[in-house]
Order: sequence, then structure tokens, then C-alpha cells
Amino acid sequence: IRDRTVLLSRLGIEGSHIRVRRDAAGKFLFQDRSLDEFVQLEFDPDKPLRLPDLLIELSGIEVLFTDETRSGDAYSFGVEQLEIQLSDKQIMIDGDVELAPEFGGRIMIATDFPTRLLRSGSVSSRQAAQEWRLYIGGEELQLEKIFAYVLNRDLPVTDVYGDITISAAFNHRTLQNLTADLDLENVVMHIDPLRVERHEVLTGRLEWERDGEAGWLLAVSDIGVERRNLFMQRSDFSIAVQPPAPGRGRSIRANSQ
Repeated sequence: IRDRTVLLSRLGIEGSHIRVRRDAAGKFLFQDRSLDEFVQLEFDPDKPLRLPDLLIELSGIEVLFTDETRSGDAYSFGVEQLEIQLSDKQIMIDGDVELAPEFGGRIMIATDFPTRLLRSGSVSSRQAAQEWRLYIGGEELQLEKIFAYVLNRDLPVTDVYGDITISAAFNHRTLQNLTADLDLENVVMHIDPLRVERHEVLTGRLEWERDGEAGWLLAVSDIGVERRNLFMQRSDFSIAVQPPAPGRGRSIRANSQ
């Protein structure tokens, strides 16, 4: 078509195989090609990123993921359905992913974050920090393997299986509050080389909230624990921390019920 531009507004992909690799330098490659070949970003913080207004719909996709900064092992994930809405200002993601067998069942994710988070560094002086939210739900997860892989180190929790729901709010890259609902089984913790604790069931809700620049509040409610076939009475507790201020030191207040 002469003197005209064809703009793609929707892209649907179904029943395909995708290779994603993170090389030793931390760069992501899709089908062995750099992400820069697919998306050209504007890195001037005062200019838009020039992302296309594009809805990407994926279903029935098998993703083979390898991370050379970690073990280098390949893991297979199944994208049941995933929608990604791109724009200069916001990116919206909503989807269900079947995890690799090593990590358990499946996760659901939903988020709507400002596009400028794709840039490294702080917010431009001409732009105000923007709030956004993230939701993750997981079913039948092997959480100890997921956390050990993501954090890339051994953890004192060597076994934990179950469901978890996380809802978090951010201001730019700063976490403002987080809520986690837990329904876990077979929680095994290595306290030290000679002491291992096992809980058959661990359920409850954790709520964390930032208070000012350096203070925070943690509330744990409706905690239920089964250990050695004995059920502990459900309980609540909270911890509030405030940084040092003129005339007083650091403040820590705890309460339990």
C-alpha cells in the first residue's frame, strides 16, 4: 500500500513452541534472538518508550526456559492463556501458566504497571511516581524449589507444598503493601544442622505495610498450625517498627492474641 502505514493492533498465537534463554550476561533471548530485535525502546526518561498499541494473545504455548546465570537447566512451562496489552503508558498482563513439573501446579498473574518501569534507574524529575498493583495466585506449588530457584541460593525451608495468593501494591519500584494468604502442607525447616522442624499444615494471612520512609507494620492473622498431629489454637500477632527519630531510638512494638 503506497504512502500508507499498516498498524497491527492485535496479535494472536496458538499452539506454538517458544525458546526463551537468559545468557550469562543476563540478556534475554527469544528464539535465540535478542529482545532488542523485536522491541526498540526509547531510553531518554523524558520521552515516551514508543511501544506499539498492541494486544498480544497467547494460548496453548509451550515455553522452554533456560537461565545461564543459574543452573542452566531447561524448564518447560505451558501458557494456557496470556494477554499482554502494550502501550506507551501502561502494560497490562493477565494469564494462567502451568509450571514446570519441578515447581508444581499452576499460577495466575494479573498486573497493570507503567511502561516506564521497563527503563532502569529512577523516575525522571518531570514525572511523578505512579502506583500499580500485582496479583499472583498459585495452586499445588513446590514453594521451596520456586524460591530457591528465584533467589538462586539454598534456603532453610527445604520442603513446602500448597496454595498461595499474593496481592501487592507498588509506588514505582517501591513496595507499599503486601497481602499473602497461605494454605501450606509439609513445611520442613532446617533451624540448624542438628535441628529440623516439620509442620503438617500451616495456614493464615500475612499483611505487610510500609509506614513512612523506613517504618513498617506486619500483621499475621488466623494462623493455624498442625504439628505431630496436634492442632495449635489459631492466633494473631503484629509487629510495628519505626526508625530512630530526634529524642528517641528505634521503636518496635509487638502484640499477640
